[in-house]
Amino acid sequence: ANVIMEGSPLAIRAIKQMANDGLETTLRTAYSTTFPLYRQFTQSHDFIEGPRAFSEKRKPIWKGV
Repeated sequence: ANVIMEGSPLAIRAIKQMANDGLETTLRTAYSTTFPLYRQFTQSHDFIEGPRAFSEKRKPIWKGV
């Protein structure tokens, strides 16, 4: 749990949303709601910050945006 909590808040929020949506819907509907969340995340500061921090051997500074 501690390792998960060190991750990007934006990514954790998106994963929780996708998991909850996936439990209550069809695969087609889940995909149509998941893709916009994925696209939003891949265009975020946190998406860039994670790999950058890793390559610089430092802890990431998550902004949640």
